[in-house]
Order: sequence, then C-alpha cells, then structure tokens
Amino acid sequence: MRLRVAAAVAAFWALAAAPAGATAVMWVGLGGQSSQPGVGVLDPSGPSLDIRESYARVTGVAYDPGLDVLWSFEPTGSSRQPGALRSHDPVTGAELTSVVEPAFTVGSGINNTITDLALNPVTGDLWGITYGDPFSQLFIIDKVDASRSSLGFDFSHGQNFPAAIAFSDDGRLFSTSLDADKIWELDPATGLAIDSWDTQSSRKYGLGWDPDAGQLALITTVASKGNAVSRVTLGDDGFGTLTLVAQVSNAVLQDVAFVPELDRNAAPVPLPGAAGLLAAGLAGLGLARRRRRG
Repeated sequence: MRLRVAAAVAAFWALAAAPAGATAVMWVGLGGQSSQPGVGVLDPSGPSLDIRESYARVTGVAYDPGLDVLWSFEPTGSSRQPGALRSHDPVTGAELTSVVEPAFTVGSGINNTITDLALNPVTGDLWGITYGDPFSQLFIIDKVDASRSSLGFDFSHGQNFPAAIAFSDDGRLFSTSLDADKIWELDPATGLAIDSWDTQSSRKYGLGWDPDAGQLALITTVASKGNAVSRVTLGDDGFGTLTLVAQVSNAVLQDVAFVPELDRNAAPVPLPGAAGLLAAGLAGLGLARRRRRG
C-alpha cells in the first residue's frame, strides 16, 4: 500500500510542478579512472562536464521524483565490501545524506558491488544490480539504511551478465551488459528476458531513461565515439540504433540519470490527507531541503 501511495504522490507532484516545455538535466556518475570522479552534470551543448561532488568512484545514479533527490552509489574497498548510498540535492548536487550499507553475505564468485541504480516509477522503489559470474542479481535498496532486499531471482543472458538497468516512464525494465552487444527488456517479476535488441556496440556501462526523448540513454566506450552518451531507438527489426548525445574525454562515465527542471520555489501542491508523509521514510529529508532552499 505504501509503495502505491509513493508512486501516486510522485506522479501527482511531477504533473503539478513541471512547467510546460520543461527539459531534463543530465546527471552522470564517474569512475575512478576519470580526472575528476564523482557526481556531475553533463551539458550536451558543449559538451561540458561540471563535477558537483567528488568521490573515489560512482557506479550508479538515479533520480527519485517522490523525494525530489538524486541518488548515487559509491563502492568502497573491494567488490566484496559494503558501499555508500548517498542522496543529493537535484539542483546543486550537494550531498544530503550518506549511509554505508549493512554487512551482507558474500557470495562465492560474485561481484557484490552495485553497478547501477534505477528508480521503479510504478512502486517508487530504488533498484540496484550487481554484476558478476555466475550471475547478476537484482535488489531493492532501502532508502533509509541502504540495506538490500533480493528480488528472489538471479539471472544471466547466456554468458552476458547484465550490469546496468533502467526503467521507462511506464515501468518497463531494461538491462545491458558490459561486453554484450544487446539491450534486453526484462520481466520485472521474474528477471527473464522478454525481448532484445542488437546495438552493435560493446563496452557498455550505464543505462538511463531520457524523459524528453522517451528513449533509453546508454553509456558506451565504442572506439569511434570515445566515452559517450547515446540515445537508443529500439526498432521493430530487433536492432537498437544509437544517436550520439555527448562525448567526453578524460572521464569514465559509469551511469546516467535525468532530473526534470521543476519550479522548486513554488509552493508545494497540497496532497490528499497525509499521503506525503506515508510515501517514504525520507519525507522529512525532502521537506528539510526545500526549507533550506527558501
């Protein structure tokens, strides 16, 4: 029930607060090989990269419309140690909260590091994926204590282990792998692939959803494009066509998320009853941040 309320509140706020013709700001997580690893804004018009918070490595970013925060994940130590889940102001990127994951059971041969984050628009849950042999795993990540809850299935597409996930606005789940040349659509209830598209590209990292284009955004390191963000057109012929959005140098892009440009100085739209307080345990975080902005 709480999750259905969360999704309804998120949709209500987005529809009420988004001005006509609003565009989304592209946020990226950057890896350790970058000259400035951390969380930043990538402006395709330059292109220019503006680092807002510096960390050793950020493998996942996701925007949460229900709380109006940007989430990021930073691995700490080896792939078998807990990492840090952080929330950020979606305008400035300033860190709001930082929580180290609770200790978890280490699986044999499994990379336990979260390699991507995605916000499920249907339930309001924050999802994470771990990449590794013999399989990848999907989790729901608690927004308060960063603990993981397994979704009950482990999956791989042949020997191509998924490492990145993204949800469309209407709740379709997509994944891709570091070394495979495909994008898959997954059944969120089972993890099984229900469709796939050949992108004819390799070394794919992050996956996000561009709400302006209504398309997936894919991070690649294809030689002809360098470290790039591209939009993906999923064709009926089983092929995904990449359209370059931005290319950067001296940076290793790991994930991408889009934050709508809302009128955050406007008075909040009244919500029915106590729905806002029931929506998530971090409701106070959003209220405190909005007060600071004022």
